[in-house]
Amino acid sequence: MSVREVLERQAAERNAQLDADIASVLETPAGRRALMGLLAKSGVWARTGCGDGDAVRLAYAAGRRDAGADLLGACNRAALGLVALAMQENNERVARWNEQVLAARQAENNERAERWNEERQAARSEEAKR
Repeated sequence: MSVREVLERQAAERNAQLDADIASVLETPAGRRALMGLLAKSGVWARTGCGDGDAVRLAYAAGRRDAGADLLGACNRAALGLVALAMQENNERVARWNEQVLAARQAENNERAERWNEERQAARSEEAKR
C-alpha cells in the first residue's frame, strides 16, 4: 500500500468518525440547541458588513461566519434531518420567546394606559373642584 493510499484511508476514517460523532451529538436536544447557539453566535445567517469601514472588524466577522458555515456544512453532511429538526425546534423556541416579549410589552402598555387614565381622571376631578 502506498503512502498516498494510507493517507487517503486515514482521512476517510477521520471523516466517517467525525460524521458519526456529529450525528450522535445532534441526536440529543442539548446537542441541537448547542448547534443553533453556535451558529447564531457565528453570524452565519447575518449579513457580513461593516458600516464604519473597519477592515479588521470585517475580517473578524467574515472569519466567524466562515467557521459557522463550515460547521453547518459538516452537520448537514452528517445529519441533514437532525439539522432540520434543530432549526424547527429553534424556531419554535424563538416563537415562544417572542410571545413572552409581546405579552410583557402588552402588559406594560396596559399599565401605562391605566396610569394615564388615572392621572387624567385626577386632573379632571381637580378641575371640577375649582
